[in-house]
Amino acid sequence: MGTSDIQINRDETADVLYAVDSRFDQSRTRNIQLGEYLTGRFDLTDQKCVGLTVESFSVVFPESKDDADYVLKEKFEGILEYITATYSGRQLA
Repeated sequence: MGTSDIQINRDETADVLYAVDSRFDQSRTRNIQLGEYLTGRFDLTDQKCVGLTVESFSVVFPESKDDADYVLKEKFEGILEYITATYSGRQLA
């Protein structure tokens, strides 16, 4: 996955960050609550995490700067692989 495949949207009013691998068909995905502020978007076919929603982004990442989107894009694939491994074998559908 290249960084150009990653779509990051930040709603500053709601303090939410959305990040998703744009190569996946969102109609084949399901959101799973991973924690108080974190939701994962899982591809139901491949059982892989393909996106994240971070609520209260400024609370979770108070030190984030203007380059946070760039840093997230660079680390995104590893983050998704970690979440996929953590949730592998769980019923998602």
